[in-house]
Amino acid sequence: DNAAYLDEVMCKVILESSTSWLEFQKGNVDYSTVPPGPVKVAENMPQSKNGQWTAKAWPSLATYFVGFNMNNPVVGGDQGLELRKALSLAADKQNVCNVVNEGVTIPATGIVPEGVPGYKPDQSPYSFDPEAAKEVVAGIGDMPTLQYWYNTDEGHQKVAEVLQAGWKAAGIDVERSNCEWGTFLDKLAKSQKGDADSSQVFRMGWIADYPTMDNFLYPLFHSSQSATMYTFYDNPEFDDLVVQARKTTDATQRTNLYLQAEKVMLEDAPCIPIYYYRDFRMSNNRMGGFVHDPMGQTCLLYTSDAADDLLCVSPGRSR
Repeated sequence: DNAAYLDEVMCKVILESSTSWLEFQKGNVDYSTVPPGPVKVAENMPQSKNGQWTAKAWPSLATYFVGFNMNNPVVGGDQGLELRKALSLAADKQNVCNVVNEGVTIPATGIVPEGVPGYKPDQSPYSFDPEAAKEVVAGIGDMPTLQYWYNTDEGHQKVAEVLQAGWKAAGIDVERSNCEWGTFLDKLAKSQKGDADSSQVFRMGWIADYPTMDNFLYPLFHSSQSATMYTFYDNPEFDDLVVQARKTTDATQRTNLYLQAEKVMLEDAPCIPIYYYRDFRMSNNRMGGFVHDPMGQTCLLYTSDAADDLLCVSPGRSR
């Protein structure tokens, strides 16, 4: 009886999140992202407290992780496993989420993020344990200073600084190096041979093309695909489990195979899952039934009787 009928919905193209946030505060838009920095401020503004605005971190099917070049003679292969373990144990994910990301993101315990059907927590055997990391480092002995690469970005730099501090506390010296996105990818791609100038440790992220476990396992870590994520990971046991899962029609059996594959991969540690993304959004009370779904789609039109009446827009989502 109280349905609203609109002649139009205006979707403004605003390139900068800081500009969008200012427009929202002025009342010129009804929905906005919030740039890094003022998230806590936004949550505690009077309009958020009294219900005029809604501040919320929405789940997103995406994972931020640190990758290892498995062909590199220092960090890769069987000879580098203990070092990868130490780096994993010393990665202070909670501090990254709390300090760098203002509590928006969630520490990752596997590569498959929460919200994907079949997701299981605590798949990684290497949770944050600084003392265990020191013990592993003591058993390794002398090691060279490692190189950590990331694409130039203030957020990635802050993440790198937190990780670097945790690794330093465990006795692992890591130097940071950054370059623009295109050069970064080119350098990673040229590292497949694992020579002296190849990548060692680097940042990377993945957002779901579709919400399945396969989408976080096959294209990232199957030996036929792992060059696209620059880890060059190759484990026949993992490959076989993923292929079996892809051929299995029984949903429960398929999920179990993917979970086994994820465990095998995380034991080998070609990556350190750092956090699961969440999308922090502000909306006002002019809109009812606002939904920002895990695939990053925002529903503009909604009727409770028919899912077909949903009209969604998906803003560009680069990680």
